[in-house]
Amino acid sequence: MNVDPEIKKLQDSIQRSKVERAKLQPVGDKLFDGVRLFDQVRERIKAGIRTKNPELSENEIHERFLQLLAAQKTCEEKNVYTIVETCNGNAGDQLH
Repeated sequence: MNVDPEIKKLQDSIQRSKVERAKLQPVGDKLFDGVRLFDQVRERIKAGIRTKNPELSENEIHERFLQLLAAQKTCEEKNVYTIVETCNGNAGDQLH
């Protein structure tokens, strides 16, 4: 996909500006922004669950949300530990 050079220049400028602002932001504000962003995403995900499953109670929606989080965590952690061969060639002797 070819991006117009002027649009690319503007995108790069906006990104640099965001990075500079983030560098100047106090750590506490960054942490607060992370929590705020998570809260917003959580509510959007729960709204999606609610839309697809209008028969669910708020507790059931929250449980589905927690299941999605757990599934995402499992996906991210998959293959964190892999079996490698040791010097003697036996697979499974060490985990990394």
